[in-house]
Amino acid sequence: MDEIKALRDQMAKMKSSLDSYAIINTHLMHTVIKERSKGLNRLVTGEIILIPFLCLFFFGLCYVLDMSMWIAITMAVGCIVSAIFDFKTVRVPSKLIGQLSLRDFKAYLLRQKHQRAIQMTIELPLSVIWLAWFLLEYIGNNKLFGDIIVDNTTKFIAVGVVIIIAIVVIAVIYLSIQDTNNRMIWEIEAMEGKNPAPKSPDTQQ
Repeated sequence: MDEIKALRDQMAKMKSSLDSYAIINTHLMHTVIKERSKGLNRLVTGEIILIPFLCLFFFGLCYVLDMSMWIAITMAVGCIVSAIFDFKTVRVPSKLIGQLSLRDFKAYLLRQKHQRAIQMTIELPLSVIWLAWFLLEYIGNNKLFGDIIVDNTTKFIAVGVVIIIAIVVIAVIYLSIQDTNNRMIWEIEAMEGKNPAPKSPDTQQ
């Protein structure tokens, strides 16, 4: 009987130790995720802060150069709508990290990743169209360039180069966000034992 009792005590202590270990691991994982998500949250905050200045700049530019005010209006609306979606698809609330279980939080990250992909397929073409419209209006502005005649070939080359640069910048930002998301998902799966191979997103690229 004493041996059985001792064995039960040992099992109870082992279970208590495992529970404590799991709690510590979960707490450490929450800390890691919070650190990872800081960059995403700062990006969204910076975007929101930048929008009023962009609006003032483009409204002022359109007014001074007698360009169509619809350029500034569509830019302002697009930026505001994009920021609203980014607040949902990019930002990771610190409060949410502590509230959700790791499994539920992984599902949240996967949902964000899917929503961002949809958002990008909609926003990128619209952004390219708006940028081409703005650049053609800007390059052909008589008030700015006076009597300087820019032929259509030069216009389209200039517009094409700027658009390519813009697409590259947007792609780098988007892939960086997705990479941060993938890292957090990978770390959660590694803790759950679903990533037995010691490969992180860095080695998979």
